[in-house]
Amino acid sequence: MRRRARGRGQSGEHPQAPARHVDGVIVVGDGNEVPLRSVTADFDVPVVYAHGITDTETDEVVVPDDRMAGRLAAEHLLAQGRRRIGYITAHRASDAVANRMAGADAVLSEAGVPVTDALREFGDWSGAWGYRAAERLHRADPSIDGIVCGNDLIALGAARYFVAQGCACPRTWPSSGTTTG
Repeated sequence: MRRRARGRGQSGEHPQAPARHVDGVIVVGDGNEVPLRSVTADFDVPVVYAHGITDTETDEVVVPDDRMAGRLAAEHLLAQGRRRIGYITAHRASDAVANRMAGADAVLSEAGVPVTDALREFGDWSGAWGYRAAERLHRADPSIDGIVCGNDLIALGAARYFVAQGCACPRTWPSSGTTTG
């Protein structure tokens, strides 16, 4: 099914959804940073937006609970007995980063294990960044015994760094990553 994206130069209109036996439309977004233009009024069937907010408050959206994701990641490391925890994530301006970090910080603070700014690395969402940041954290403070990672790719990169150092991941060097997409 195609539709015309008003003002974007794309061609092709969607046929009436019921004529195509479409019961609903799911629009997949690219995160919560920039609202999607609502297309709900363009369809005669229910429209749900997944992993993205829209410019219309009445739209039905399903977005991740980033604060809870951060809490769960920190709880996982604490449950393994980790007490010197670093944090590797993407850029500070991201709402997902802020919310995940707030969730993790709340759990770690409640446990008496705060993460200092010196143990936080900010970059992008890639595995390559996870590798470089893990190296930086490890060199800066070899006593770190766990890392909360902003997503699975970052966690994979961090794990690759520690494996390259001869560490057994996750037994020796656990990391906890979150993903929402």
